[in-house]
Amino acid sequence: MSTQKPASKRHFTAAARAAAIEGRRRKREAAPPKDAPEVFVVRKPDNDLVFGWEIRRFGALVIEKGGAGYSTIHDARTAGESALSALGVEA
Repeated sequence: MSTQKPASKRHFTAAARAAAIEGRRRKREAAPPKDAPEVFVVRKPDNDLVFGWEIRRFGALVIEKGGAGYSTIHDARTAGESALSALGVEA
């Protein structure tokens, strides 16, 4: 049994392939660095209807947590992003 994928039967023009390559290049350049801290909105453990924020690096390493609870995800994200900018890091 072969582990290789069969060749696609779809035909792409050279212009379509070039556009796809250019789009991937632009997306790669616009992406933030992988080790940059990010804001994550989390639910507070004591109440499922209250949201909080955490600033994490690599998606798992918690740098800072917000102490207040917020009623909406948007409010929690806004507070987290302002805390991230106060740390001197661009989101």
